[in-house]
Amino acid sequence: MTEQPAPGWYPDPIDSGLQRWWDGGNWTDHVHPAGTARLTAGADDSVRAAVPTQAAPGLPGRRPRKKLRTLAIVAGAVAIVLALSGGALFVMIRTVLGSQIELSTDAEAVPGREFAMTDPIENVASNTAFSFPADYDFASRQKEDGDFAWAFELFLDPTLTVPTGVWVSQSKTSGGLEIRPSDSTFALMAEGGGSVDLMSQGTNSNDWGLHPEYYLVRHIDEHGEKLKKPVVTKISTRAPGIEAPGVRATVDRKTGSIELSWTPVEGATEYIVVGSSALQSGEDSSPGRHYEALAKTSGTSWSSKDDTDSIFEERQNAHLAIFDGLSADEILKTGRTEPLGTLTQSGYQWGVIASNGRDRSRIATADLGGMLEALPYETAKTAMGGQYLIVDRSSLNELPKRFSFTSLDGRTRETRAFIPEGGIARNPDDPDQLEFTIVGVGTKLEWKTSWLDPDPGFDAEAFRTAYNAKAAAAAPPTGGEAVLVRSIEQAKSDAKPVSNAPKTEYPVYGSNDYVKYIAGHMILGDTFIDVTRYADAPGAQTVTDAVQEARAQNPYVIDVVGFDDMSERVDDRTLLRVDYGMQADERKRIQASIKRGVDQTLSSVVTAGMSDRDKAVALNDWLAAHTVYDGAARDALEAGKGLEGFEYAWRADGVFEKGRVVCGGYAVTYNALMNAAGVPTVYVAGDVLSAGPHAWNKVKIDGAWYAVDTTWNDSASGANRYLLIPDSGFTGTATRVEDSSWVRDDLLPSFAAK
Repeated sequence: MTEQPAPGWYPDPIDSGLQRWWDGGNWTDHVHPAGTARLTAGADDSVRAAVPTQAAPGLPGRRPRKKLRTLAIVAGAVAIVLALSGGALFVMIRTVLGSQIELSTDAEAVPGREFAMTDPIENVASNTAFSFPADYDFASRQKEDGDFAWAFELFLDPTLTVPTGVWVSQSKTSGGLEIRPSDSTFALMAEGGGSVDLMSQGTNSNDWGLHPEYYLVRHIDEHGEKLKKPVVTKISTRAPGIEAPGVRATVDRKTGSIELSWTPVEGATEYIVVGSSALQSGEDSSPGRHYEALAKTSGTSWSSKDDTDSIFEERQNAHLAIFDGLSADEILKTGRTEPLGTLTQSGYQWGVIASNGRDRSRIATADLGGMLEALPYETAKTAMGGQYLIVDRSSLNELPKRFSFTSLDGRTRETRAFIPEGGIARNPDDPDQLEFTIVGVGTKLEWKTSWLDPDPGFDAEAFRTAYNAKAAAAAPPTGGEAVLVRSIEQAKSDAKPVSNAPKTEYPVYGSNDYVKYIAGHMILGDTFIDVTRYADAPGAQTVTDAVQEARAQNPYVIDVVGFDDMSERVDDRTLLRVDYGMQADERKRIQASIKRGVDQTLSSVVTAGMSDRDKAVALNDWLAAHTVYDGAARDALEAGKGLEGFEYAWRADGVFEKGRVVCGGYAVTYNALMNAAGVPTVYVAGDVLSAGPHAWNKVKIDGAWYAVDTTWNDSASGANRYLLIPDSGFTGTATRVEDSSWVRDDLLPSFAAK
C-alpha cells in the first residue's frame, strides 16, 4: 500500500494555478494561489502523483472537487472602493481561478441601504458555478414557493432594478446548492429571419459572460431561513476573445427616434444590436431573459427611425417599450389593469455585441440616461377619442387639438398636433370619403379620421391652416416638448370599476335607481362604472338608455363627451366606460358655480308660502330677466364650427356666470332651479318642425305634467306664451315632436302634458 504524503500544501490536482491543503488522508477545501512559497518542502510532481484523487473510504464528499469551491486571494491584493447605489464599501479584489466558488457568508452592511455586501468576485470564467451550503431539502421549499426569488435573485445593475434569470439546483437532499445564471445564448431577429448567437461557441444558457457584471442577491442562510437583510455579491466576468465596443446613445427630437453609435472593435466583422427584458409569468420569474436582435450590421451606428409597426397600431420604436403589461391608454380602453395573458416584461436594456464570426463580446449597454421614457411608442387612441367617422361639418371642429401618444414607459403624453401638407385628401380606397391625417410634433405617429359625405365646396387648405393655428394655440406650454397627462398608476386608479353607491354633494335625478346610480358616478367623474347588478336585472333598460337619461336630467353632469357600454364583459362584470371633456379641477369648479347660482337664485326668488305654480312662474321670469339668447353660439353650431369656445351655452353656468345660453342652457338651468325648489321637473329634447333641434321642460304641478319653454318665453312678442301649457299648446311655428333621448323609452307616455 502506497504511503500517504504528509499533511501540507501541494499543487492542486485539478488547477495548476492553485495549491490545496492535504490533511494526510484527504484533500480539504483550503486553497491559495500557486507561487506564494507555501509548497511543502520537496514536493514535486512525484509527490503530487502520490496524493490520492479519490475520497478516503468512509469519508464521502472529501475528495478533490472537479469544481473548486473556494476563492484564491491575489498576491499583493490592494484595497479598492466599490460604490453601489450611493453606499461605499472597502473590499479586497479576489480573482476566480477555479470552476466552482463557495459563496462567502461574511458580509458588511452598506450605509443607507437595506442590504449587506460581500467582497466582489472578479474574473469569473464562463462555466463557473457558485455553491452555498444547505442542510435542508431545497427542492421541497422550491416547490412550495414557486420560483427561486425567495432564495436567490440575479441582477445586471448595482441598483438591482434589471433582473435576469438565476438557476439553483441541489444534487441531493441536505447537500450544497449550486447557483448559475439562467440566460439565453441566442436572440430572435425582431423582424423575423431566424435567430442570432449571442455568446461565443461552446457556451450554454447556464454560463456567465453575456454581461460584464452581475449582482447576486442571497435572501437565505445555510438553513434556508430568511435573512434580516439580503446579501449582495458583485460578480465580474472574464472577458471573452473579443472586446466589447463603447456605445453612445442620443435622441433625434424631431422624430422621437433613438440613435446608437459605437467604437469599432479590432477583429470585429459584425455588430448585433440587442434589446432584452426579464420575463415573468404570473408571480413566478421565468428562468432567463428574453433577447431580441434589433439589427445586424457591419457599421458602427443604428437608428430606430425605421423600427415601426402599422399593421395593428400606429407605432414607432416598436421593439423598445419599457413598460410592463398594458399602457395607460390600453387600461382606459379595456378596463383591465393586467394583460390578458400572464406574461409581463421588465428590466429593459439595449446594447451592442461585437462578433468576429466565432467569438462574441459581452453586451455593451447604452447609457440612455433616462432619455427613453418620454419617447413615442404608439398613438393613444383612447385619449384621442378613438378613430371615428365625421358625420357632419360641425364634427370637424371636434378634432383633437393636441396629439396624445403612449410613450415608451407606458404613460400617456401630449404634444402639439398638426395636419401636414397633403394631410386632407380623398381616401384612395373610397373616393367618397375625405381622410384627415393628424400628426404629433416630435413623433412619427399619425391619427386618422374620415368624413363620409363631405361638402362639395369644402376648402381643405383653408381648414388645414385654421386647424394648425388652433392646435398651436392649444399646444402644451413647454415650447413643443410633450407633457405627461396620465401615468399607468393613474390609469389603473381610474380604471378600477366603481360599484359602490355614489356619494356626491350635488342632487341626483332620474326615473329609477339605475339612472341615478350612473348619474351620481358621472357627477363624480368616474371612468369605469360597474353596472352589473342593474344591467343583469330582469327587464332592465339598456345601458345606453340609462346613460342618455342620466345626462339629460342632471344639471351637474356637465362634461360627458362619450361612453361605451363595454359589450364585452370584463371579469364577469358589465362595465360602463365614460369619457369626459375636461380636467377634474375644472369640472368641480363649474359644478360648484352652478350650485352656488342655484342657491342664490332660490334665496332671492322663492319665498315662504309659494305654491308650485307660483315657483314655476317666478323662476321662469327670473330666467328671462337675467339671460339672453346666445346667437353667436347658435350660429357657430349651424355654420359647422362646433361647440368650441361655446360649451358653456349648453350648461347652467352659462346663465350664472355669463348670462347667455342657447335653448339647452335655458332648459337645464330651469331644471336645476325647479327641482331644487321642490317641484318635479324634467329636461325635454326634440325637434321644432319649423326650426330644428330644441330643448324645453315639463313640470309636475298638482299631479299633472305641464310644458314650459323658457327660451321662447324670453321674447317680447311671446313672453310667457309657453308657460304651463299642454303639449297641444305648441302650435304653428312652435309645433314640435319629442325624441327618446331624455328619458327611458318606456316612460315617455307618462310625461305627457294633457
